[in-house]
Amino acid sequence: MRRRNRRGGLPEDHVVVNALSDSTNAHSLKRRVVREAGLVRAPGPVRDDPRPEGELFTFSYGAAELAWERWVFDSGPDELALAQLGPLLFVDETIWSTLGSALNPERGRLLVLPDLKGSTLNQVRRRIFTVTAMTAMIHCDFKGWHVVDVGAGDGLLSLVAAQGGAASIDLIDSDAQALELAVANLDRNRGSSLGIRVIHDDLRNTSGVLRQLTRTSRPTAILTSIGSWPEIYDVTNADAIRMVPLLEASAPAVRVRVELLLGAGYYLGEPWEEGGRRWSARVEAFFDDLAEVQRTGMETCGTTAKAKYNGVLFTEAWTATARSGGRAGSRSAGHEPTS
Repeated sequence: MRRRNRRGGLPEDHVVVNALSDSTNAHSLKRRVVREAGLVRAPGPVRDDPRPEGELFTFSYGAAELAWERWVFDSGPDELALAQLGPLLFVDETIWSTLGSALNPERGRLLVLPDLKGSTLNQVRRRIFTVTAMTAMIHCDFKGWHVVDVGAGDGLLSLVAAQGGAASIDLIDSDAQALELAVANLDRNRGSSLGIRVIHDDLRNTSGVLRQLTRTSRPTAILTSIGSWPEIYDVTNADAIRMVPLLEASAPAVRVRVELLLGAGYYLGEPWEEGGRRWSARVEAFFDDLAEVQRTGMETCGTTAKAKYNGVLFTEAWTATARSGGRAGSRSAGHEPTS
């Protein structure tokens, strides 16, 4: 289905050059790791289709397409060792322990995960939503910002924000084990240079979550990749979006400014059956959330990050920014995803 963009939103040239957008040497470093560790391309998630995932799924931001590759140890197709999204290189701890001395000059370009195999990047569908969110994040500037990661899971979005220069991060999740993984991933890569606050709470407890959030005068970004999955989760991206005015109004002594909002996790593809359930597209949730963003006074950007499966839209991630004239600016019409 073709969807037209009725409103341009922010100019498409709002993309900034930042710590994440520099892909210099990323491919050559990946080739070096693959060669020295003896890695092989991971098969895609589709049965009876031998093509690697990077040929089945494409990730883009506007007209710019990002390379997506997964590499495994030759001991098995599930032994994920390296994943690349454009300039981002995620490697398993075993790669670093084996090649660390040789790769030490490149340490700042690698995101080392204690258990890449057990991460979101090795989960069949969830990784597509996560990678789409990362695709949007690569084109955002987080340097010196405070980030609120709602439904943080294992913290990979926070890790990307930290790689982009974020100064502090609030991790929110109701899953204590997931939060432990998130902290481990952040500590492994940024250590004491990053301020981390862990909020083990349910997003439905809005007042309780708000009381625990960091109040800072730094620009704040809220990341939410929950999507809308009522069969699985009791909360959605809409719950995170509604936090924007509440957070800004909750600290009169500190002028909290939510300058960036990112939403992902929407399934927009064809229905599929799995585990005795039939899963359908969440197009209505996508539109409803964009309308909710407008009600906060923020403005959705005209450019979105997209994942396509064999050329057909699978999911899309949007970003929204504070209006230059402040929250009181006039509202404009909604924005539709494009296939």
